[in-house]
Amino acid sequence: PVAGKLMLTVTAKEDVWLRLRVDGKVIAERKLDPGETVTVAGDESASIFTGNAGGLSVQFNGSDIGTVGPRGQVRT
Repeated sequence: PVAGKLMLTVTAKEDVWLRLRVDGKVIAERKLDPGETVTVAGDESASIFTGNAGGLSVQFNGSDIGTVGPRGQVRT
């Protein structure tokens, strides 16, 4: 990651709906198919809202943080 920047990468392990918000702006709002990856960069903040927390693998600034909750659970 670049100093002072946020890097967020999400990879769908199964069908998953998500909304990615970076620096207060919605960057992506759609369904991902298994194997699809989205990477976004920001300056101040990044958030994920998903309809299938267990179906999404997340990396933040190059560190793997895994899933953000159980399969089928809505999470922010």
